[in-house]
Amino acid sequence: MLGLHLLLAFTSLFLPNAIQQGPIYGGTSGGGGGSITYGSAAGCGNGSTTTTVSTNQAGVGCTSLTTVNLPSGALAWGACMFQGTVGTETIAYTDTAGNVYSPGTTLQFNAAAGSFQMFFAKNTTANASDAGTCTISASVGGSATSAAILGYITGANTSTPQDVSNAGNANDGGSSGTTFTSANFSTTNATEYVLACAASSTNNTFTVGTIGGVGATIAFTSSQVPNGAGTGILGCEYRITSGTLSTQNANFTYSASSRWNIGVNSFHP
Repeated sequence: MLGLHLLLAFTSLFLPNAIQQGPIYGGTSGGGGGSITYGSAAGCGNGSTTTTVSTNQAGVGCTSLTTVNLPSGALAWGACMFQGTVGTETIAYTDTAGNVYSPGTTLQFNAAAGSFQMFFAKNTTANASDAGTCTISASVGGSATSAAILGYITGANTSTPQDVSNAGNANDGGSSGTTFTSANFSTTNATEYVLACAASSTNNTFTVGTIGGVGATIAFTSSQVPNGAGTGILGCEYRITSGTLSTQNANFTYSASSRWNIGVNSFHP
């Protein structure tokens, strides 16, 4: 009997019953602490005719070339923003590994912050040097900046991982807000990885906000300040819940008044 108890205790240590945050890549800054590992990444701003931006893209405004060591069976997620758009375009997300990405949110748009969308790929194929690429269906115009972020989590359901699928919101009423707030959402599982991403019309600083009234953790910010190609910033934050959320929202605090787009996804074991 004692041997059986020891066997059960040993086995429980290795059951895949928790979601874990993997490294997040994209942008020009990074850091880390605790059990979360962040990497530095590309901050690629693009000119008026560019329709793609990648996390490891070489070119104007890129400060580094960064890829993610994506494991098999994980959940990868991406976020894209393109300024200088009109809101009728479509965005697609791809990666080096050939994983199939589905829209995590509908396209969010305002005239200053441009087009913004989130994506995810379930049950990933592994790639030791995986990069994410955002492609928009029409050329961007004016002084435009684009940005891409790629991240992953482990422990998510490999068949039907998504719960919250949008909770988008946009502010196009002028540069008058320093808090970016999503629409309300509710979750259905006690443990979920809730991811909020936002795009801004100006190149300033995100401060971590709350998700469901509890402090979130910054996943990554992607800042582009290329030579003459405009400014913009894309940021993501997350929270791993320990109970269901009912009619809650996510928010960021921003260092300057700005127009913005925001969206929320959540994924469960």
